[in-house]
Amino acid sequence: METVVTQSALTNSGSGAKFKLTNSVPLDGSIYAQPLVLPNVKINGTVYAHVAYVVTEHEWLYVINADATNGAGAILGSVQLLDSGYTWVSSQTDLFVCSNFFPNPPGDVGITGTPVIDLGPLDANGNIASGTLYLVAKSKTPVTATGGSATYQQKLYAVDITNISTSGIKASTPITGTFSGTTFAPRTQNQRGALLALPAVTGQQPQIVMTWGSHCDHFAAPTYQGWVMSYQLSQNGSGYSLNQTGLWMDIPATATQGGGGVWQGGAGPSADANRNFYFGIGNGDFNIPNGGAINSCTSPPCDYGNAIMKMSVGTTSTFNLLDYFTTFDQSYRSTSPNDYDVGSGGTMLLPKQSAASSPNLMAQVGKEGNVFLLSSDTGSMGGYHTAGDTIVQEIAPPSTMPDAGPLCYVQLKECGVWGAPAWWTTTNSGITGYTYWGGKNLPIREFAFYPVLGNGITTPGFQPASYTGPWTQTAHTFYGLGTTPAVSWGTGNTNAIVWAIDSSQAQAAGAPRLYAFDALSLTCLYATVTVSHDNCTRVDTASVPLGSALFFGVPTVANGQVFVGSAMNGNNSYLNVYGVK
Repeated sequence: METVVTQSALTNSGSGAKFKLTNSVPLDGSIYAQPLVLPNVKINGTVYAHVAYVVTEHEWLYVINADATNGAGAILGSVQLLDSGYTWVSSQTDLFVCSNFFPNPPGDVGITGTPVIDLGPLDANGNIASGTLYLVAKSKTPVTATGGSATYQQKLYAVDITNISTSGIKASTPITGTFSGTTFAPRTQNQRGALLALPAVTGQQPQIVMTWGSHCDHFAAPTYQGWVMSYQLSQNGSGYSLNQTGLWMDIPATATQGGGGVWQGGAGPSADANRNFYFGIGNGDFNIPNGGAINSCTSPPCDYGNAIMKMSVGTTSTFNLLDYFTTFDQSYRSTSPNDYDVGSGGTMLLPKQSAASSPNLMAQVGKEGNVFLLSSDTGSMGGYHTAGDTIVQEIAPPSTMPDAGPLCYVQLKECGVWGAPAWWTTTNSGITGYTYWGGKNLPIREFAFYPVLGNGITTPGFQPASYTGPWTQTAHTFYGLGTTPAVSWGTGNTNAIVWAIDSSQAQAAGAPRLYAFDALSLTCLYATVTVSHDNCTRVDTASVPLGSALFFGVPTVANGQVFVGSAMNGNNSYLNVYGVK
């Protein structure tokens, strides 16, 4: 619950406390991963009210004092996660010139996926005194003076959150694996999705789940595929080790063709209370028979391109495939020149509805912009049917616009959602909540969620139920690749806020722009621009974020503050911190 950053604080133009930029911490390397924030962390005997953990493309992990009233902005620890003789990778020279990473320095790739933190028990005073942060770092050895080839690697690190230094690295391991004859290629695979920590079995550390896709869909050898792996930290006497517990690749039958990336616009897999996890897959071959169950591919290897998967970690270094859904037109989506990835957006599990007959639900949007509402119950996700999708609800376009869904800005390939949605639980005239989606070149659009629809049967679904129905949307359009919104709320509808970063200036090295909207009406409350804009509260130049905008940035709202990362601009990137002062 957020009670400090309220709507009135955002719009206050008179005397008293105002929402403003309170600190910009200079760092080394662009910040593509979302900052992580914890309260009351005990480091070297001192308890800090708020600390932020930030990773960069120059392989740095920082812990920063984010206490707005005492020493804010001080770096409490840092470590550069590079083996001797290694440096970060360049998307311009090592990755076939990929434009996913902007701006200067052009295309440096190190730590991209958002880390995950596993907290230990609180101390006697309720402070965080132990825990482990997990991240994946990508690096290479430079080409030798005699023309030898570079060596590429990706490594998983486990770091003590109270000791961000070389001595605080509990364990690290190169990420490797072979699935159905295809070997993981650390140069080609892009670890973009956030890491997931599945709750631990009693007496064990959590399972850390990671996903990989591509850099700009380049198919030159070595090509890319969609990979999913899990590792677990084990203590061996006085030391630790990281051991692989799961390995899967989504298109093994046609691996030489490439495709099937798992990236979800930077969103990580979703997980339920039973330790199952869910994720979407991009373009790639699909060879499961029409109407087939999860194990109906009787002649493995089996390809699952353009699918949404449900899995759990197995007991023999593999995963249990539990269920899946793909669209009836999955082949059309992958046929050149079409590019309608199902998995361009992140999956979101929705709160359980009160009706006894209601299934567990999840929602997802891909590049064509259709909203898919699925049952996440095993055996009910929808499978594959050539005659049409058999899911709870699909908000699709009318037949006159077959290639432009409700979250697609034009009848053109590569529109839709390239990030993750957000959810706000509330009650309003029978509504149980709202979902928010930030599509490419679109406003943020809000869909009301009704627990009961149609024929007196409990059939949860989104409203509006058709492309032509009304919805609420922001006046501001998020050009470029859209945005991933975040929601904060306090008590009642009046303090719920939808936050978003406008990254449309990324390629021009312009500053990121932070926006805040009323969660009910989506009217603009605040924006870090210095001219009148979309009827938002105008800010002074001192509250414009430092650094350059970057694609897929996500704001972190925690403990009365908002954190916005940036790309390098000159010698530094910045962690921009906003609060009420």
